[in-house]
Amino acid sequence: MSSYHIFSLILPVFLLIAFGYVAAVTGLLKEQVGDALGKFVFTIAIPLLMFRTLATAFLNGASPWALWGTYFSSVIIVWTMATLISRAVFGREARYGVIAGISGAFSNIILVGLPVISASVSEAGLVPLFVIVSVHLPFMTVLSTLLMERAAAADGTRKARPMLQTLMVVSRNLATNPMVIGLVSGAVWRTTGLPVPDLPADVISKIAATAIPVALFSLGMSLRRLRHSR
Repeated sequence: MSSYHIFSLILPVFLLIAFGYVAAVTGLLKEQVGDALGKFVFTIAIPLLMFRTLATAFLNGASPWALWGTYFSSVIIVWTMATLISRAVFGREARYGVIAGISGAFSNIILVGLPVISASVSEAGLVPLFVIVSVHLPFMTVLSTLLMERAAAADGTRKARPMLQTLMVVSRNLATNPMVIGLVSGAVWRTTGLPVPDLPADVISKIAATAIPVALFSLGMSLRRLRHSR
């Protein structure tokens, strides 16, 4: 892949973010619009994109275990290194070490990964991405919550909750997460072997097509708030 081709893939991503930022800075769109667009993307558009992709994807009998093993082994290595550096080099408390690990290892798969992969290898390339996402959010959420509970107890800021109670709270939050619902629904529909009916499929496709550009545009609008918060 040439440098020009890579540039042509990445440039539209940053242009969409820039358009959102300009719209917010100039007052063309109010801050509440960006919040509403972000909520639409993460509550409706991306879950439907995930459902459609997983419900109709051609997996060719491939096992996801090798993909999960490769990805999450890298996550664990980066997380551990970030935590150790924050603790041993900078002398930070345990909670800071957990935050450093999360920041180093929690990649932006949705906002950055989706548009780049979709543009470079078409929608077929989203299948392995969603295979990762299907366990990425539950794994990272559970792990970060458990580690933060342990770190808070180690720092003496509060008493750690029982692990079962923590897992129940996290499980309840995941069960109501729109993206988790979209992933599970798509996987379940796929097991039925039934095609998605034409009319719902057309509506889902039209909404799903807005996920990537609207997500990037709303991200650009949110950058104005980040600048003012400093």
